[in-house]
Amino acid sequence: MSATTEPHPHTARILVHPPPGIPSDVLAGFLSRCRGSIGNLSAALEQGEFDAVRVFGHRLKGTGGAYGVPKLTEIGKAVERAAVDKDSGELRHLAGEAEAYLSQLDVAAD
Repeated sequence: MSATTEPHPHTARILVHPPPGIPSDVLAGFLSRCRGSIGNLSAALEQGEFDAVRVFGHRLKGTGGAYGVPKLTEIGKAVERAAVDKDSGELRHLAGEAEAYLSQLDVAAD
């Protein structure tokens, strides 16, 4: 799985509005880091580094809502749970889901 920032041309776009106190460029940076982390997540999974995967899920769970993207919190929670269970199949599925979702997001201007 490769992380990509280029959306598929026929993919529906999702506009994300920054929560109060978070500028749009800060939200855009957060989403960019998340997109880049998907490759790291997949690599850690392939290496069997379930603790690193769990930490990624925990961080995503904690930050998604704070940045106004509750779906990332849901995905993070599921990643954390699957990493504890060492469920590689579910983790691969969730990495793909996160990658696809992140590729749909556009940040609304302030």
